[in-house]
Amino acid sequence: MKNSKKKFWTLNENVMVLVLLLGVVLLAAVYTVQTRMDKKNVEALMDQTLAFMKTQCIRYDNFQASDETKSLMHLIDKAKEFGRCLGKLDDASTESLKNYADEQKLTGLIILDENQKVVCEYNSDGGGYAAWESVILDDDIQEIFQYPQKTYAARRGENDEYDYAVVSRKDEPGIILAYTYQPPVLLDENQIAIENMLTGYKLEMDGTILITDSKKVLSSNDRTLRGADISSCAFINGERRQVSEKLMTVKTDGGVYYGGEARAKGYYLYVFYPSSQVFTQRIHAMLYMLLIYIIFWLAILFIRHKSTRKYMEELNKRYDMELEYQKKLEQAIREAEHANMAKTDFLRRMSHDIRTPINGIRGMIEIGNHFPEDVQKQQECREKIWETSGFLLDLVNDVLDMSKLESGNIQLEEVPFNLSDVLHEVSMLIEVQAKEHGLTFRTVQENGTHWNLIGSPLHLRQMFMNVLSNAVKYNKKNGSVSMSCREVSSDEETAVFEFVCADTGIGMGEDFQKRLFDPFAQEDGTVRTSYSGTGLGLSIVKALVERMNGSIRFDSEKGKGTTFYITLPFQIDKNPPVKEEEPEEIPCETRELEKLPILLVEDNELNMEIAEFVLEEEGALVTKAWNGKEAVEIFEKSAPGTYPVILMDLMMPVMDGLEATRTIRNLPREDAATVAIIAMTANSFNDDVENCRKAGMNEHLSKPLDFGELAETIKKYINSGKAG
Repeated sequence: MKNSKKKFWTLNENVMVLVLLLGVVLLAAVYTVQTRMDKKNVEALMDQTLAFMKTQCIRYDNFQASDETKSLMHLIDKAKEFGRCLGKLDDASTESLKNYADEQKLTGLIILDENQKVVCEYNSDGGGYAAWESVILDDDIQEIFQYPQKTYAARRGENDEYDYAVVSRKDEPGIILAYTYQPPVLLDENQIAIENMLTGYKLEMDGTILITDSKKVLSSNDRTLRGADISSCAFINGERRQVSEKLMTVKTDGGVYYGGEARAKGYYLYVFYPSSQVFTQRIHAMLYMLLIYIIFWLAILFIRHKSTRKYMEELNKRYDMELEYQKKLEQAIREAEHANMAKTDFLRRMSHDIRTPINGIRGMIEIGNHFPEDVQKQQECREKIWETSGFLLDLVNDVLDMSKLESGNIQLEEVPFNLSDVLHEVSMLIEVQAKEHGLTFRTVQENGTHWNLIGSPLHLRQMFMNVLSNAVKYNKKNGSVSMSCREVSSDEETAVFEFVCADTGIGMGEDFQKRLFDPFAQEDGTVRTSYSGTGLGLSIVKALVERMNGSIRFDSEKGKGTTFYITLPFQIDKNPPVKEEEPEEIPCETRELEKLPILLVEDNELNMEIAEFVLEEEGALVTKAWNGKEAVEIFEKSAPGTYPVILMDLMMPVMDGLEATRTIRNLPREDAATVAIIAMTANSFNDDVENCRKAGMNEHLSKPLDFGELAETIKKYINSGKAG
């Protein structure tokens, strides 16, 4: 018996020693494997971050190149305009050059005769002909003396500080050189600042990111490193060791960091993560393994104390919990991967749908530049640019609508409306589109009892327009589109209507029908190339239908057409308004804004120039203010009634448009309460409109502006006597 006990305890002791050794081996194995996995993970994360930074650097360079082109084209226009003005001057004097340079924000002007002698010059930077003589002697500029129709523009200086343009004189042989100083762009203080570069990109672990040239740190998420010399940067000059082909370690006074580097054109990109962040999973894995080992060790002890059954039950329970946790963890990983794939797919589609029209716009500008004297070609290019920019605007609007619908932020109206009126308005718009495409369009409004309803007519119109516009767009020559409406049921409070939209178009394949309502869904590359569209229209329709507690279904056959069936419930309007006869509209005279004083408040120079041109073409007298504070001061100093209308931007420096409006409304003068203040802004959400109303604005017009709508809005307040 004693021998049996001794053998038993000896056996148990040997088992415990083996378990102990096994635990040490497993911990070492976990440590080794997890270390390799952590290094692989940080290498993948580093590659992803570097790839994103490369894209942003290339985008910044492209932006700078575009900005330089626009600046040079604008400078050529100013030089040509001065050439036209030069012929009207009695003599070309330094004073006249100074006046024009100051007005056009030029640094200097030089006028040469046909013998390349200086007729007159002006500069505000101490330069002059001596500084530009080598440029003037360049072969490209010398050709302008022989071929006056040519122009030339470029950027020069060690840091490209000057833009200059050379054109021929209009009054007599010779040339005009106009130049302007361009302060150098500091990378970390402008558009390419690290905060802006990584907008929308989440770093999964705390690290240090550097963008440098050969001399300095241009940008970093560590503000203390921005602008530092390369020689003083510990991350770049620290002790390095290559861990793998891409991954390396850098040892600094602050510790050990893992990361890598890459290049993007003239930039050097660095990403470093502290080792404490890199091996977090290794610590967790070690703890997890240690926990399992302790549990197993306890099991051995429980066996020795004859408590095996109770312990195993506990062990099984913990195992089940860990298994459930593992399943949840795997599910979370799958969901995260799916979300990441969806984000990547969205960005890829958005990149395509944005770059395509931008390429068209830029291409049309290049064609227009190639045919400067061809009026018909210029008109054709402008029309195509206008049409393409409209597609961009539709894309932005659709994406914003889809975003608001998915986030639940869209607000449906609950207002009285007449369903017949809504259908009539939609029919008139679709009929115009159908005629342009050579299609026939008809509407059928079956008998119904309840046409006065309460709901959201704005989103109802949007829904019908999306479906019917697709029916027109994806149709065939000499095809047809139809829409019908009937009341299918009702009770004392609610009426249910069915809307049927049918077409004889190209139809849809069975595979595509399964994903018809997915965002950006389009059937194939041919459809995407032949028919312009965002692929968001039907996604928005389905989301709106569901928000209105309705349903949507469809029938479609390839090559024969598609029919949509939309069923929607509406609250019945029990107190509909009595329709009054509308007074006969008096046609407006042309240039009805003739000599109308308007205070135009806008901080963007290009938007100011466009609005000023449109208003002056209508005959208005425009006074410009570049921020809200300047607008308040101009209005306050003017005589009462001087400005019956103020056009106000919202986002401006010094004082924004809302604060400026509130300040004007509170001024102790009679016309402060009656002046018509109209917002013109790119902020177009419902809360933006509401904020304008609360601030005291009369109207809200969204950019890009419809100038016909702008003029009609101003006329409404002038004709009604509400302004002034």
